[in-house]
Amino acid sequence: MTKVQYLREQAIRAERLAKTILDAVTVTRLVEASHAYRQEADRLEQYEADDQATTNGCLTS
Repeated sequence: MTKVQYLREQAIRAERLAKTILDAVTVTRLVEASHAYRQEADRLEQYEADDQATTNGCLTS
């Protein structure tokens, strides 16, 4: 499992758990955590894509 997959899985788990909790503060924190996991996964994917593009660019030059 890649780090991106792990982060996306954690986001899903936090969202699922938030749906079962009655405490508004806890729900808010879980939703915020889910967003943070997704943002980090997106950031990491972009970094890996940029790195791959740079690597491919260097190999063909």
